Amino acid sequence: MINKHSNRFKRSGSNSFLKIVNFLAIATTVAILGGFIIYLVFISFANGFGNGLRSLAATILPIIVLTYVGKYSQLFRSEHRAPLFNVFFIYAVWSVILMMLVRLLHSESFPIAELLFSSTLATIFWRDSSRSFRGILSCSYGVLVGFLVYVIFLLPFVST
Repeated sequence: MINKHSNRFKRSGSNSFLKIVNFLAIATTVAILGGFIIYLVFISFANGFGNGLRSLAATILPIIVLTYVGKYSQLFRSEHRAPLFNVFFIYAVWSVILMMLVRLLHSESFPIAELLFSSTLATIFWRDSSRSFRGILSCSYGVLVGFLVYVIFLLPFVST
């Protein structure tokens, strides 16, 4: 009798811990991507109102487009879902590429960094399979792994 209750408490404790870790993964992903977006928009406004407005528009555009396509259009509806590991892997690789592209291509003349970061953040939550919490987790963990791989292995080798 005591053994059954202790196993239930152990499972609920580890389940609570996993829920906290998952929440932190999603929150950290949003903080990283959102932090870059906010930083880039502020820097653009510091360089001029026109630059800031373009940067803000480039941030908002992917969110609007992906919200419409993901929620109100039948354009990309598919019955076939990618396995969650594939989603994780794609977002991890994309995050490394994203950080490299932003570092190499960022300029004041075109807000490419804002478009890319905003698109990445929007696709995590508004892609067709975002109805699945596990899909959002796969994307979030992929972004975190990609970001950490970039910081650990590639950041020292990318010149400014």
